[in-house]
Amino acid sequence: MVCFSKAEPDKLVAARIGNAGGVVIGLGEGETYIASDLPAILEHTRRVIFLESQQMAVVTKDGATILTLGGEAVSPEVQSISWDPVAAEKGEFRHFMHKEIHEQVRSLTDTISGRVDFDTGHIRFPQLKLKTDFACAINKIFITACGTAAYAGMVGKILIEKLARIPVELTLGSEFRYSDPIVSPNDVVLSISQSGETADTLAAMDEGRQRGATLWSIVNAIGSQAMRVADGYISMQTGPEIGVASTKAYTAPLVDLYMLAILLADLRGAIDGPTRYKLVQDLRRVPDLASQCLDREAEVEAVAHSLLGVKHALYLGRGINMPTAYEGALKLKEISYIHA
Repeated sequence: MVCFSKAEPDKLVAARIGNAGGVVIGLGEGETYIASDLPAILEHTRRVIFLESQQMAVVTKDGATILTLGGEAVSPEVQSISWDPVAAEKGEFRHFMHKEIHEQVRSLTDTISGRVDFDTGHIRFPQLKLKTDFACAINKIFITACGTAAYAGMVGKILIEKLARIPVELTLGSEFRYSDPIVSPNDVVLSISQSGETADTLAAMDEGRQRGATLWSIVNAIGSQAMRVADGYISMQTGPEIGVASTKAYTAPLVDLYMLAILLADLRGAIDGPTRYKLVQDLRRVPDLASQCLDREAEVEAVAHSLLGVKHALYLGRGINMPTAYEGALKLKEISYIHA
């Protein structure tokens, strides 16, 4: 929430009460901004402060003072954001979702870039802080997410169990804290969230922390709560996603989870070197295959026109394709309001 008083017209007070809803303070030259998300202020400043839960900011044009809701001073971390504000503009595309569908080739390339050594066939996730001893000691992984992220998590469950031979349980973020999960200190709670501010997913992370689990997150929004509270994280590296219906923030974590499964399998000795090398080399093909799909947009549009009168749709999939069938049905419901 943001408050102002007529008695002090040059001052605003912004507060973050709980996990739901982010507050970003942008620091400019002789001006200060308050926003709920980064894209709103990126064209004005790249220096930002993210409020934590139970914090407030007293804001003037000269800067911001960060306090707890109880009035105690806080020394905040000022972060520099690398996102290009042009990435948050629609450009030549019909709408943001259309733009973000076509950004998937770039986002998949960025997801892989810097994390894969194709010469040696190794995966690197430095922000995950994963060591061999801990990888070998993992007893179970709980994946928590909501909506599209949960469907990506379903694919992750299949990949991690198949390659790394670690039991994985997927629970909706809204249900995890109410399910009385059996969690041990050798377990990992892996949360997936585009925004990093999904209230149910953050609550699931809190529950995992209270039960002694290690917290990991796969998140897109830089500096978000899910990124900050995790013991280690994987950044989706897709850039801002403005469209309400997720696109590139579904396909990018699929690649992240594939790479995570390979890394865990390698550290645990569940796969040999030649197998790991082949799995890693397959990543080379991903951006080009995505590009080939997007080149068929006219064909897809023709199919869409032929289905304009349809009132119900049934998506089918088996094994690793079943979660994408769920995601396809969700997209049809979200965008066209056709029952699926």
